[in-house]
Amino acid sequence: MQQLAEKDLELKEKQEELEAQRGMLSAALDEAMKYNESLTKTLEELKIRNSELERLLYHSSHSLRSPVTSMLGILNLMEAEKDLHLSSSYSNHMMSNAKRMLDVLNALSTLYKLTTKDLHLSEINIDQTLRKVIDSQQAVAASNNVTLHYSMNDPAPMISDPDLLTELVKQVVQNGIYFRNTNVAGLVQVVGKIDEGLLHLDILDDGDGIAPEIEANIFDIFFRGSEKSGGSGLGLYIARKICLLLGGSISFSREYDKTTFSIELPTKY
Repeated sequence: MQQLAEKDLELKEKQEELEAQRGMLSAALDEAMKYNESLTKTLEELKIRNSELERLLYHSSHSLRSPVTSMLGILNLMEAEKDLHLSSSYSNHMMSNAKRMLDVLNALSTLYKLTTKDLHLSEINIDQTLRKVIDSQQAVAASNNVTLHYSMNDPAPMISDPDLLTELVKQVVQNGIYFRNTNVAGLVQVVGKIDEGLLHLDILDDGDGIAPEIEANIFDIFFRGSEKSGGSGLGLYIARKICLLLGGSISFSREYDKTTFSIELPTKY
């Protein structure tokens, strides 16, 4: 009887040991699966970034090559021509091309900062911040025959990254300024409100509008709806990237000849 009891005890101890080992193995397996999921997610993110980088390099070289080639052609014409009136016209073309290059370089610089920047959260006076953005764009708006209008209902403090918020609004406002016929007076309106923990911003413009066939592409990198546009083709891509970084969203709607970009951001990130 005693031997039987001892064997039962030994068997029970081995069973408990096996259960413990099984538990450890199960925990290790769960950990390995979590690590594998994390690794898979990281690889997918790297693939996306690599794809974006390839497109960025291709399109940026193309966007800079075009104005540089144009400027070289103009310089050759200026070298051949001695007419001062023609030289003045050539200079204006060169200035326009130089500005296009600067716009692309500035946008690329902003995009680089977004990929390397850590969020710096602080309390923001949203009304003051938006007014500063509007004021900073008054000169470029006036040169494109555009009036800027801003209104904010019941402004309240919010916790977010002030630099990113400023850049976000600037990019969408500039989109409304650039994509239009500058021979006709235009209007860009920024209308804001805070409701149920969200900042709602509507940026309305009466520019060229968005044709149905390009709706799916307007947030793509280096996409421009019209070749006559003075923009870099990076503005809305940058805007969407910032929205995602700040935990928000951006969308658009059309009504007749007006386009509205709607931004939603949490007031406490």
